[in-house]
Amino acid sequence: MAILDPFEGVLGAYAVLAALRHRDNTGEGRYIDFSQWEGAAACVGTQALDYQWNGRVPTRVGNYDPQFVPHNVYRCKGDDAWVAIAVYDEK
Repeated sequence: MAILDPFEGVLGAYAVLAALRHRDNTGEGRYIDFSQWEGAAACVGTQALDYQWNGRVPTRVGNYDPQFVPHNVYRCKGDDAWVAIAVYDEK
């Protein structure tokens, strides 16, 4: 799924809502200038900075997560039976 397209729509809606709120509070209008690139940069910011500053190219990590262990989808007994497990802490 192209996640950035709907994400940009949400960010655009937030910008419009913020402008309408400003108008209601002050009576002044707002000019909204928003590019899809700017919104996308918010999604990939850490990876882009890591590449820019350290030269590291992001790689696929699958279900790996540095904070959740175990964190994966595991096959269960039976046809097409799976369980997703994501454990954040000892509790």
